[in-house]
Amino acid sequence: MKPYLYFMNRSIILVFLILVSGCSRNNDGEYHELAPIDKSMQGFFFKTGSNWIYHDSSTKYYDTVTLTEVRTGTESMYYGLNQWVDYEFYDMHNYSSHQSSYSHEKILGTRVLWNPCGIGPLYGKGVLLYQSGSDTSGVNHIEFLDSLRIGTRTYYHVLECSVIPLPSSDPCLYGSLTVNTDFYSVDSIGLIRKVVHATPEEVWDLISWKINR
Repeated sequence: MKPYLYFMNRSIILVFLILVSGCSRNNDGEYHELAPIDKSMQGFFFKTGSNWIYHDSSTKYYDTVTLTEVRTGTESMYYGLNQWVDYEFYDMHNYSSHQSSYSHEKILGTRVLWNPCGIGPLYGKGVLLYQSGSDTSGVNHIEFLDSLRIGTRTYYHVLECSVIPLPSSDPCLYGSLTVNTDFYSVDSIGLIRKVVHATPEEVWDLISWKINR
């Protein structure tokens, strides 16, 4: 195909996508499309003061994770030819009493990510804690379990995410993890189990929680 014909066809397609996708144009001639958080993720809109208490069956330690701050807004990513996508986010900052440190979880689209970096088609880099969609792209292996029994409780429709950090020059790729780690999460509660395959192995189980909405 001749170059000018290719450019014309590409331009026609872009114009069509702009018209049907609900994009808006600002004063600088840029087209912005909003990528909102999916309604299926509303169960994860926790408020400050929420907390989750975990117990490690191997070390016998306890860890209280408290939600200390919530940030909301949009982050824009440029896709070329004046096309931008504005990703809506819900960012939750948590404090761990055991580790004496902060982490954060971010909701984007149909996903909850732990310690993510950046945005984009994969909603950023980081560890996938939960998702409501069927997209399994990314660096994590995920699987939905029909149920999981922890202590006297049985949780249903549990997302298991296994992260195997590989040598990489990108510190964001695995959410700062350095050893193989398995995460188990459920809708409207969050993380219910974390297994750290270290020596000795750590198995952190959720024993109680208080969620503010």
